[in-house]
Amino acid sequence: MTDSTEEIVYNEAVRATTEQEDSLDDLRSRTGTLLAAASLITAFLGSQALARHPIISVVRGQRVVQADLDFLAWSAIAAFVAVSVFTIVILLPWTWGFILSPKVLFEDHVDVPERNSAAQLHRFLAETLEAQWDQNQKKLNRLFWCFRLACFSLSGEVILWLVVLGGK
Repeated sequence: MTDSTEEIVYNEAVRATTEQEDSLDDLRSRTGTLLAAASLITAFLGSQALARHPIISVVRGQRVVQADLDFLAWSAIAAFVAVSVFTIVILLPWTWGFILSPKVLFEDHVDVPERNSAAQLHRFLAETLEAQWDQNQKKLNRLFWCFRLACFSLSGEVILWLVVLGGK
């Protein structure tokens, strides 16, 4: 059985949308891993770096130990905050267009006096999926930039904590 031209185009639109949805799932999975790594790095390297350089003072007869937060330590903390913000932006529940409502399709294309042919419906679906793909891709591109910036921030955080650990 041969598919109509419209059906072939529709199938390609479905394939593109499915691949885009898979890219989003992969991005979110990698983002969760990145956030976990940033948390571990901050917990391990940050605590080690800050424990090496305490400030001990006496307040009302009590000995108080505080971390010596210099510019580099604050910069490492800022890099962790940046990683957190970028990853949270990616993980937010954005609105995506991956499906069309069957109810609306029935109302607009099937349950009407002049019913659309299968070819017309395939054409409509392909064009609608392409429009959704275009809108999704703009959001997805921004989220990939957030991921890149989160990776860059994580690298900076590691370097800064290592400098703080090795300094003084």
